[in-house]
Amino acid sequence: MKLNVKLYSQADSKWGSVKLGSSTVTTIKSHGCLLTDVAMVCSYFGKDTDPQKLNTDLIRVKGYINANRLVYGAITDIYPDITVDWENFIDCSTTPAPLDKIDSALFSKRPVLVKVDYDNSTGFVDEHWITIVGKTEDGSYLCNDPIDGTEIFFQARYGDPARYIFKIVTYFGPIPAISNEDKLNDLQDKVKSLNEQVAKLSLENNTLRTELETQEKDNEDLAGQLNTARTDRDKLDWENKTLQIKVDELQKTLDDRQVELEALKIDYKALQDKSIEGMSTIDILLTLIRRIKK
Repeated sequence: MKLNVKLYSQADSKWGSVKLGSSTVTTIKSHGCLLTDVAMVCSYFGKDTDPQKLNTDLIRVKGYINANRLVYGAITDIYPDITVDWENFIDCSTTPAPLDKIDSALFSKRPVLVKVDYDNSTGFVDEHWITIVGKTEDGSYLCNDPIDGTEIFFQARYGDPARYIFKIVTYFGPIPAISNEDKLNDLQDKVKSLNEQVAKLSLENNTLRTELETQEKDNEDLAGQLNTARTDRDKLDWENKTLQIKVDELQKTLDDRQVELEALKIDYKALQDKSIEGMSTIDILLTLIRRIKK
């Protein structure tokens, strides 16, 4: 998507040397980037103007403060049907730039003025203004840069827009009629975008189908493992029951032997008592052995 915004250069020989506002030092070339951007916007909204003419008109309506600082709302004093979009007049010098606001303005066919750092290698913001006029399908912003009057990609010249956009200014104005060629381009862009969405959804669908098949296979494997575990559990239950029976039998045998032992103790004591009557110890033991063998 790209808006048909006329490209101006602040360094154009027609006006580059003209003093900016009422300044006796600064010129449109040296400090007139914002003026040049606003002239682009006014031209886009159908006004017959350029940086030099707009500069003269702003001087007439006292549209500068401190000699050369442009007053945003003064444009309405020149063109009553062009007004600042104050709701989207955003200072983002200390927060990430809200790119959704920029996208929304572009979608409504309005160019966007943004403050950038002309040289981000320094430790301060070297203030500069450019006009965003479109956005590519890969997310790059198309911009008219008044510093040299060229169309540039924001990311290529100034870096990450969320990081290096410090202020956003947009205007409301009469949107120019869309030509049949522009309509056709918009339709082609929409068709291409829809095709990309369909391709993306198709890819996601294939991915989900693959994941589902994998999950079903995993479920089958888990079901097999569960059946094996159940079989192992049943086998262990049977073995535990068998062992319990053997334990019970051994316990019964042990109990029987305990009873027999107690009986032997009694017999042994009785025989000991009889030994006093004439039985020797050997006789007592032989008697006990004979009883055990029985």
